[in-house]
Amino acid sequence: MAIRENIKAKASAGCTNCFGKTKLVIQEFFTYLDCNHDKLISAENIYQGMTNMKDLPYTKTSEVWVNEFVLNTMEH
Repeated sequence: MAIRENIKAKASAGCTNCFGKTKLVIQEFFTYLDCNHDKLISAENIYQGMTNMKDLPYTKTSEVWVNEFVLNTMEH
């Protein structure tokens, strides 16, 4: 279930599979990536932040992966 669908389900009925702490985790990650505290992050910020993180479940962060992530999560 997508996050938006999950939010709708939680609002309408007792959701049993909701992302209760997702917003908090995303905010902490955003703060980590926003090194200059301008409340904006770029693909470069994400790439630098991800390459500095340890214990990720995958081996390498690539520029292609970060650019795909940014393009797929932008508001249209």
